[in-house]
Amino acid sequence: MRGEYIIGLLVKPKTGCSFGSMNIPHSPNKFNALQFHIHTYSEHQILGQGDGGYFPAELHVVHQEETLDSFAVFGTMISTGDSDHPVFEWFLQGWEAVAQQVENECVAGTTVLDDSISVVQSIQCPAIGSRTIFNGTSPTFPEGAPNVYDLPTNPDFGIFTYKGGLTTPPCTEIVNWNLLDTPMEISESQLQRLQSLVLCYVSKNTNDAGSLESCGFGTVASSTGSTSRPPQPLLGREVIHRCPGGPDVTVEDIGVTEEAALAFSGGLVEGTQSDAESGSTEPASTTPDNNEQDTTESSGISNLNLMSGLTTIIVTATLGMILGTF
Repeated sequence: MRGEYIIGLLVKPKTGCSFGSMNIPHSPNKFNALQFHIHTYSEHQILGQGDGGYFPAELHVVHQEETLDSFAVFGTMISTGDSDHPVFEWFLQGWEAVAQQVENECVAGTTVLDDSISVVQSIQCPAIGSRTIFNGTSPTFPEGAPNVYDLPTNPDFGIFTYKGGLTTPPCTEIVNWNLLDTPMEISESQLQRLQSLVLCYVSKNTNDAGSLESCGFGTVASSTGSTSRPPQPLLGREVIHRCPGGPDVTVEDIGVTEEAALAFSGGLVEGTQSDAESGSTEPASTTPDNNEQDTTESSGISNLNLMSGLTTIIVTATLGMILGTF
């Protein structure tokens, strides 16, 4: 697998490799995994959880319907706990190995190492070439490679489902969102390493002949370090909370204010990010991305069935929740 990190962290399968597939409620078709990526700061707000409903990061596994008509996202909030997440550690090592390789190539190939465009103020990035990001010879992946579906730390998760869209133009509303109701936990140390990879991303700048001319910090995160789109209004769309034992619950639309979205994003304006996904307008908010830089080596992802144990009863309840865009 190869990955990328610029606005977040993106991982795609190598040519000839498969990421597996998943089934989702209310669709007879299979959805095949295309990539997964991570945003710094969550793109959904779930009131009653996290910090005012927000989390330090959010992971999205992006799938395409076998008919090519729509997409589906399997997403989870990321929070911090007391222990390292063993599967996430493998991914971090792969991303750090690539980041180290890029800095080494910059130091060896050019003397211009400060051609930066980053506006992030929330982190002080060390000078390019002055730090050791990864000191191993190769990432220590397990046999068979890490499985992204092993990342959730609570196997008995429920999911929030709703119809959404892509988070970048043309923002087509062809995304079936499936968001876990329980965050996965990584350690504070792992979160700091993740943030450093995203926000201290090093960009190599080449000339027309393909020769390296300069390097610089190139993340397109906001000044506060966010690579997420602010929450969007639902505009009448239905969010359903599906639990393993049922019943399904329709989440009440409590709306989202522009002030709340701006406060969350640090003033990030729509259209300043590049994602492989895009979002819709929910009072529960979401947004996936598609721009980032090469990272880990590993192989397939096992299949996932989000339909198991889900009932078809829908009742009305008041759950404080804001969901968003893809």
